[in-house]
Amino acid sequence: NYTTSSTYEVFSGASTTGFTAENTSGIAFAGWDISGKTGDVVSISFDISIISGSPKISLKTAFNSGSTASSEVEYTASGSYTLNITATANFGFLAFSEGDIPSNFTVSNFQVTAVKHSGYVRTWYDQSGNTNHATQTTDAEQPKIVNAGSLVTGGLEFDGVNYYLTLSSNALTNIQNSYTSAVVNRSSSSTGYIAQVSSTPDRVYLRGDSFWAGDPSVSASWTLGNNTSRVVTLSGASGVYEGFVDGVSAGSLSAIDETSGGLSSIGASYNGTTFGSPWKGTIAEIIIYDSDQSANRVAIESNMGDVYGIDLPSGVDSGNNEVDGYVVTWYDQSGNSNDATQATAASQPKIVDAGAYLGEVDFDGTDDWLETGAFSLTQAFTSISLSSSDAASETQSVWSVADTATSLVETASFFRSDDGFAINSGATLTTAPSY
Repeated sequence: NYTTSSTYEVFSGASTTGFTAENTSGIAFAGWDISGKTGDVVSISFDISIISGSPKISLKTAFNSGSTASSEVEYTASGSYTLNITATANFGFLAFSEGDIPSNFTVSNFQVTAVKHSGYVRTWYDQSGNTNHATQTTDAEQPKIVNAGSLVTGGLEFDGVNYYLTLSSNALTNIQNSYTSAVVNRSSSSTGYIAQVSSTPDRVYLRGDSFWAGDPSVSASWTLGNNTSRVVTLSGASGVYEGFVDGVSAGSLSAIDETSGGLSSIGASYNGTTFGSPWKGTIAEIIIYDSDQSANRVAIESNMGDVYGIDLPSGVDSGNNEVDGYVVTWYDQSGNSNDATQATAASQPKIVDAGAYLGEVDFDGTDDWLETGAFSLTQAFTSISLSSSDAASETQSVWSVADTATSLVETASFFRSDDGFAINSGATLTTAPSY
């Protein structure tokens, strides 16, 4: 039986499940201690018998405060009720008031069936292994991951007011060559910062309506729309940046170095002291490379689209069966684990063309190749290969074995076309080709 001015004139039968209250003047409250935060949902059930008045129920900031922390719900008829109350502020008490006077009512069989709390992110862990985590130690500025007991749809929720994260160190060594992709869903036409990716003092920016590189006066616009998940990308090579929305180019610009800048951040800009221009919407994933990844962009975006169910255009969306596929590793089937690999995307041979399996590994004759580990030529060896050339008049190396990885002093090679098999000393053919 709590109040800010006067208690109920009659208050009896008080227990964990109910009470009887009567008032002819003043404002009184009676209820139970229960605490939580803004956005929490308190589920209750109870019976009420009303002799007079129109009792109201709400969350309060404290037992001795008249400040409400939810909307009030009024009851004018006796009966059994269930109610979900959403907190509009931090709360510490659930209270019945008389509503009007005179008031005489009894509450019974009262129980709290659930308190559905919201959850917030203190640390968004870096999955790359570089431990460059995004963190926020201030409770009121942490993005939401659980809303009233349910996982937020679409990733972390940023409120456009004060939610943001900062990275523990700068993500880039420079802004001439970098790559950032993110899966986002914008709310309320937000123009806030999705991410600010820095190499002090230079930065690149992804915002709700534009992308920037270096000097903030250098920007280009893109269109994200509202309440739709998008894959957004800012890809830079030698200082030239191109923006993409769902795999479609939104334009390009040249980066201009800044003279000052802030730290890397997600959900707002941040200069080391204060934040600004917060993002309103969700962010499901951010991928950052401190290198030019333009050759891998389609593969990265295609994977993100697949994971998050985002429909991308032909040539990007693997679901359209029109994406090219390339060989990173050609596995040794002998059991010796002497696999042939190529880590550079631009030099990987093709195995899928526009969604169609080629049935072979296709080398372009320009810069496609694979490399194995150590291989000995100190004893006789046998090579059997099956190949098909697209240019019969050219000399093409099918395979080559060198004595060292860096100095091709002695090599054994098999060439297509006129040269057959040859053993070279450097660039000089020492053993004539033969068939």
